Order: sequence, then structure tokens, then C-alpha cells
Amino acid sequence: MVVNKGGGAICRFLIISIIVMSGWFMAPKASAEPDSFNGQLWFERCKVCHALTPGKNEKGPSLHGLFGRKSGTSPGYDYSLAMKKTAIVWTERTLDNFLATPKIVVPGLKMEFSGIPRPSDRRDLITFLKKTLASK
Repeated sequence: MVVNKGGGAICRFLIISIIVMSGWFMAPKASAEPDSFNGQLWFERCKVCHALTPGKNEKGPSLHGLFGRKSGTSPGYDYSLAMKKTAIVWTERTLDNFLATPKIVVPGLKMEFSGIPRPSDRRDLITFLKKTLASK
């Protein structure tokens, strides 16, 4: 019986190569660009309570004019005392922080929303809002 002493090493090399390559092909791709469509899908959940139209308050306040506005100050909406007291100025950064953990950022918040855990989803939603609100 002839034993090929180098065959085991070649076989291990091929198996490891296949595993590494399959992991590379199957790994989720990090997108450098925000996904506006994904942001729009996230906003579908938000629009149950929030409108983008100026002055159109629903269960939540209108988001028109959100960026640069101080929290709790949209005209005609009855905010919780907690939101009025926070004094957040809405920017991409503050909104991202809020959307991650709203009830931690604003304890006593009356909004029934637990947050968006994935940073890419928050980025997509914020990008969608900025683009959409800029065109109104």
C-alpha cells in the first residue's frame, strides 16, 4: 500500500480555503452608502404616528422642520413633560442616539417605540428623512 504523505496537507488546505471563501461570500456586505429604500421602509412604521406635512400632528408631532428644531417645540402638539424638558436639538447625531434607545435618552417618554437597534437602519431612516424633508 502506497501512502501519499503530502495529500493530507493539501486536503486540509483545500478545506480551509473553501471555508474561508464561503464565509467571505456569505458575509453581509457593509454598505458605505445609505439605503434610501430601507429608510423609507422604516418610516412606514413611523408614519403610523408621525406625518411629514407641516402642521399635521397625528398621535405624534409632525416631523416637518425636525432638523435643527429643539425637542418638544413643534407647534400645536401636546408633548410630554419629559420631551419638553430634554432640550435636545435634532441633528443627525442626536436623532441617531434617540432612535437607538428613546426611553433611555428621554426617560418618561410617552412615545410607544422601543428603538432601532441596527446603526445602518437608523442611518437609512435619517437619510430618508433628511432627503424627504428637504424637498417639502
